[in-house]
Amino acid sequence: MESILSSSCRRKIIKILASDGSTNMMELIVFRGIQGIGGGILIALPFIVVGEIFSPRERSKYMGILASVFGISSVAGPILGGLITDTIGWRWIFFVNVPVGIVAVTMLLYSLPNFKLDDVKIIGQWNLFGNSLAVPAESQFKTFQDLLEYAKKNPGLTFGNPGVSATPTIRMENLNAAANLKMVGVPFKGDTEVVAAVLGKHVPVGAVSTFSAKIQAEGGKLRILFSFEPPAVYGLDPKTPYLASVFDKSIVEKDIETVGFVFVPGKTPDKIVKTIADALEKACKDPEVVDGIGKLGAVPAFIESGAATAKLRTIMERVKAVHEQTASQAK
Repeated sequence: MESILSSSCRRKIIKILASDGSTNMMELIVFRGIQGIGGGILIALPFIVVGEIFSPRERSKYMGILASVFGISSVAGPILGGLITDTIGWRWIFFVNVPVGIVAVTMLLYSLPNFKLDDVKIIGQWNLFGNSLAVPAESQFKTFQDLLEYAKKNPGLTFGNPGVSATPTIRMENLNAAANLKMVGVPFKGDTEVVAAVLGKHVPVGAVSTFSAKIQAEGGKLRILFSFEPPAVYGLDPKTPYLASVFDKSIVEKDIETVGFVFVPGKTPDKIVKTIADALEKACKDPEVVDGIGKLGAVPAFIESGAATAKLRTIMERVKAVHEQTASQAK
């Protein structure tokens, strides 16, 4: 978020200078139009940043302040613009924003929080969630092999996903690239929208949590063609194809599990960390806890702090690699 906002500010400053240096009306119109793109980004992002760094109780206060700034600017801006044009010159309408923009970028770079993994202590891994590929019950794809063969012969086959940062999306994009399927992801807002899109035949296949797919499959509305994990672990038909049963080791090793980690601030005393870790390990063996999280589509899988931290670093590296590969393909 910090990088996007500061980048938008820097680009707007450059475009302001370009507008200021216009030598004819056409250049002014073009540069001003490009500058407006950066301005549009800057209108929305401050509200998103407020939502990121302030608690729900404080957000309304700071969003109110931002809204008042926009309100005051819309009234005072034309008046100041006319005054500057009449006294200093029209070019200063743009140039006056440059020092303000430099101050804004500097504040963004040094004031917004930029958390790193080293800023927290990983207590441990405590559960895993399954992911699957599902199609309508009456789909032409009766098996996962049918889907693979069709996708390879017909590049551009779409699949619904619950958002660009969701694990089912990342896992499917990873598989998509590794198996050279050339499928195209269509992002939705969560599993609910993906399932609705698949049932409505807006997309032929959906990458969702096994929990969401299983509910619809049990109701006879969806068919689960593929599971990223061994199917029996999540109560699916043991004959359902899964990652390790279909693809070779090179593809399996690049997979990214949907994992639940527990972490605390980095300055938390080791004694407290150990107490929480012991309680977490004990909870993962408690039948009631196991049954409870099982109803939410998860399975307990405790891993101690050191191994969990190493695993998280590996996952982060794989996620970054998938996003970079997806971005390069989009270009």
